Amino acid sequence: MVNNRIKVLRTIKGLTQKEMADQLHKSQSAYSRMESGELTITTDELQDIATILGCQPEDLLKEQGVINILHHNDNATGVHNESHNSDPKFVESFKEILTLVADQQQKANEELRQFVKEQQEQMASLMKALVAALKK
Repeated sequence: MVNNRIKVLRTIKGLTQKEMADQLHKSQSAYSRMESGELTITTDELQDIATILGCQPEDLLKEQGVINILHHNDNATGVHNESHNSDPKFVESFKEILTLVADQQQKANEELRQFVKEQQEQMASLMKALVAALKK
């Protein structure tokens, strides 16, 4: 999920894929493929991306948790002032982040439902085996 974290942070920073690609000295197409997970990101690239996004490389590798980018990023201070609320780029970035969060939540819910189903099937199988053993 490193690619999703990169996309979210890039969006928060207000950077386009083209701007990221330029800073990484890559084509926009290559960067897009990195961000989508089609291309593997090297450790050097991860370091460069983290530097651009104002965080540590390990922050991008975490499965969960908060990334502290506030002291590195003037665009993501967590302060919601009126100038940001009416900025179309800010609104679009916020919508994109909400969509990513909703997608991740839906995926997690699907995984949880599958896990619960598997556990129920396993419990039913164990119960049948227990009943059969008690009948002997």
